[in-house]
Amino acid sequence: MKTKKILSILLSVCVILAFMPQMAFADGEPANPYTYKEGTAGASDTEGPGKLIDRDTGTKWCVTNFSSAYIIFETSSAVNVSGYSITTGNDNFEYHGRNPRNWKLYGCNDPSAGRNSASWIPIHSVTNDTVLKDENNKTYNFAFDKTETAYQYYMLEITAIQSGDVMQMSEFALTYCDHKWGTSSSVAPTCTTSGYMTRTCSICGGIDYVYLKPVDHAFSEDGACIYCNHTKEALSQGYVDEYGILRTLNENTVEITASSTELSGGWYIVKSNVTLNNFTISGDVHLILADGCKLTVTGDITGGSLSIYGQTNGTGKLIVDRNIESS
Repeated sequence: MKTKKILSILLSVCVILAFMPQMAFADGEPANPYTYKEGTAGASDTEGPGKLIDRDTGTKWCVTNFSSAYIIFETSSAVNVSGYSITTGNDNFEYHGRNPRNWKLYGCNDPSAGRNSASWIPIHSVTNDTVLKDENNKTYNFAFDKTETAYQYYMLEITAIQSGDVMQMSEFALTYCDHKWGTSSSVAPTCTTSGYMTRTCSICGGIDYVYLKPVDHAFSEDGACIYCNHTKEALSQGYVDEYGILRTLNENTVEITASSTELSGGWYIVKSNVTLNNFTISGDVHLILADGCKLTVTGDITGGSLSIYGQTNGTGKLIVDRNIESS
């Protein structure tokens, strides 16, 4: 299992890169160079994970009741990759929020590797994506420096989507290019969206997106932020995000109580002193420790993905007597 102890507010800096695809397989390869191995079940047999790599934009992988999802597949030969493409689903324009927001791509050469195998090597990750849009069957291309090692087995793991509880994608394909970067431009960040700098590859014409973290709020004379329209008072009741910026509480945030034993994907807040025994996490869980409040866990915290946030004074506490085993 990929595990780590989370001791404070998480800080993540991600690099998002995109370019025009070149398939990572030579002429003479089979029509579909990918073999599906395992993954998170779809809404039906016709929308399962294998549809993500069937090279048919008329199909899709669609996961309902989403908490997290993954797919493991094999390539027909080991390849050094420097990018991949994602094609959105057939009805993203009608049903917003289904695109991935956080994901990671891994590679290895262990044919027996399952989701929690120690064999997986991180290749590329994206956090708080703003590149994928709610467009139907639109292909977006992400790039990075070509891997030094050629891998034959790959895992794509999605830990968060834009909104709602349905995740979908039509296609995913590995790509390659020995990039030569040239022209650059930039888009400024605000308090609600990341900005980015771009550079263009003179070989494939692809664009490399480097994310710039959001900036702090800019308040007008009436006390509201000119970007998000929230007041200082409302923001003070929220939490501090991974960039150190105040956010208002998600409307679906659930309060942790002494009867809480399992946290499934979503937002939670500790608003009093609470003591729990072991509790289990499933999916992508966001936990807010309110100022002056303490969550004590006398046993273990296991499973899923746990992100911990504080409030303005940072006086909330999480005390775990044993272990945190969560990604």
